[in-house]
Amino acid sequence: MEGQEIFHEHGGAEYRYIPCLNDDTNFISALHAIALEHMHGWSKELESPAVLDLRDQRAQAAKAAITTG
Repeated sequence: MEGQEIFHEHGGAEYRYIPCLNDDTNFISALHAIALEHMHGWSKELESPAVLDLRDQRAQAAKAAITTG
């Protein structure tokens, strides 16, 4: 409802509320099914030592950029 107030304060005339998709259990179930279908086999690949090492390197680089930036 905060968004509605801001909308009207800035000259908005007709406010229409659209519920968030991620608040609907049917949408979440469908999203889950799609993700499972398209991610088949990824978990084994993502747990490989090379991928884990690359992930750690990227995390360290991001941390360094944040602390020095």
